[in-house]
Amino acid sequence: MTETAKSNQIAGLTTKLRVSGNVDMPAVTDGLARLMMLGAKCPGFWSAEIIPPAVNRGEWTLVERFDSTEQASTWMQSSMRREMLESLRSVAPGRILSWEDILDDPGTPGTVATAIVTYVKPGMEDAYWDWEGRIQSAQARFPGYRGTYVQPPRPENPGQWTTLLRFDSPSSLDAWLESEVRRGLLSEADKLINDIRFQDMSSSFPGWFPVDGSGRRPAIWKTAGLVLIGILPAVLAQKKFLVPHLSFSNETVVSAFTTALSVAVLSWLFMPILVRAFRWWLLPEPIAVHKTNFTGAAIVAGILALEIALFTAF
Repeated sequence: MTETAKSNQIAGLTTKLRVSGNVDMPAVTDGLARLMMLGAKCPGFWSAEIIPPAVNRGEWTLVERFDSTEQASTWMQSSMRREMLESLRSVAPGRILSWEDILDDPGTPGTVATAIVTYVKPGMEDAYWDWEGRIQSAQARFPGYRGTYVQPPRPENPGQWTTLLRFDSPSSLDAWLESEVRRGLLSEADKLINDIRFQDMSSSFPGWFPVDGSGRRPAIWKTAGLVLIGILPAVLAQKKFLVPHLSFSNETVVSAFTTALSVAVLSWLFMPILVRAFRWWLLPEPIAVHKTNFTGAAIVAGILALEIALFTAF
């Protein structure tokens, strides 16, 4: 492999911090988060994640990725990083402390539950770095946490942070997203950011439906209802007006064609309209959630009945 080819591959630095005995876990996660955010300021930094210990094992892992092995090595050997690791010894003298560095191992990020894109206000970058370190530390201590992939702004997207957040189950993720700890941290960030956008990776229909600033997602029964009233007219219209003209074709080919057409019409025509029209129902205000849920469900049921009646009449 040539040097040029090697430099085009993402290189990794994996730091394994071994902890024994009773230690101050918040201090450990704070230290790892500070170390991660410090490394994120180094040239060539690409992304990083903190991985908590497996059950009954006292080993925290920090995976940092760089554009080249040389950049990862420079950060690994830096005095700033060495001082930060040494400072962790004060958390529990005699109980923490051994760590292992593995160079050129980009690690495996695992399964992502939620992707979060944050847009930082111009001039607030330094303050946001500090805030990001605090929320990384807080979520690393939360039950069910399984790691975070964080990518600071790239030159082509200034001010845009990307975080891929993983927990062991949807309930654990929801508990963190709805926790008072996270809400408090988000309120502090209001003056630092322009927007936060979520892409739920565990939804039945990711990409179509909105997620609010706290990470709240529409209920699956609501999203399924909108998909039903969106796709039914596309399917019935094709069956009534298009399929008879395709009777000369192979049945499997016809089914594939009409299915693809239905999905395209649903994705680019009906769902954008339905999501805008029913946003009040998908993410209702907490003070009137039960009334809103009933009203929206009744409207969806009425639309479904009207669609069936219209196509039955033709």
